[in-house]
Amino acid sequence: PQHMAAIVDMTIEQCDRTISANLTLSFLCRDYLRHLRAAVDSVRNKTANVLIASTSPMRRTMAITLSVRVVIWLTLNSEIVKIGPKGRANCVALRWVAMLMIQEALNDPSANCSTPEDDCDVSDIANQISILSSSVVSGHVTGQVIIVEGGCVGDL
Repeated sequence: PQHMAAIVDMTIEQCDRTISANLTLSFLCRDYLRHLRAAVDSVRNKTANVLIASTSPMRRTMAITLSVRVVIWLTLNSEIVKIGPKGRANCVALRWVAMLMIQEALNDPSANCSTPEDDCDVSDIANQISILSSSVVSGHVTGQVIIVEGGCVGDL
């Protein structure tokens, strides 16, 4: 498909579409930020935000996708801390996780992809979110992007 072009083969229009789609995420968080700003101090300062983002399992566009996601996350983290100075904000970025949308590609013997014996699945993502949400376990962790990839390497 056209959207899966390698960076070296991308047109400026494809690059612009990718960046535009990713930057829209910041805009879509504005309602949450407005509600957080209206909350009482005790809520604002205890907030533990975990953004869940995809870095795309398609390695050909990962460089653009990941760089945009990191920029978005740094922007959102800055906004959250302005609203609740003691608030925390982190991101779990998914890449090689055995989900329905990429399972067919992972099972394709012609795909240049190898996975560990025990694939990363949605419970691994949930566990990471729980860890980052916990003020006991991660009370001093903020502004981090944790990439959950399940150990899979290669191109799809």
